[in-house]
Amino acid sequence: MMKKILTALLLLTTASSFAQNKNDTLSITTKNYQITITDNCEEGEIACNDVTYHSVNKKNHTELTLSGHTINIGQSEDFRGYDFSNGEYLYRLRPEEDDTWSLYVIKGDKTLLQEKGVEN
Repeated sequence: MMKKILTALLLLTTASSFAQNKNDTLSITTKNYQITITDNCEEGEIACNDVTYHSVNKKNHTELTLSGHTINIGQSEDFRGYDFSNGEYLYRLRPEEDDTWSLYVIKGDKTLLQEKGVEN
């Protein structure tokens, strides 16, 4: 009986550890912002609709936290970056080359800000 209980506990513990969020964090520094991106989806998910954007303005220290999702394309859901909405504004982060990222702030069809940043 005790062996069955221990086996059941082991299986439950193992299953719950596989279902845990991975909480991957990415830090990016641009000219004007320190940005932290947290992926809150389960391990193994390629497309994620639960991503957090947190930025700190280096000049006036104002902070902004937004919810968003990954940008994925095609059948294989190839990763292309992150989108975060803030009212009429879209904050987009796109990976470039060699740990470089581009931050775009877009309103409608107009890009208001574009800054390059590097992973920390």
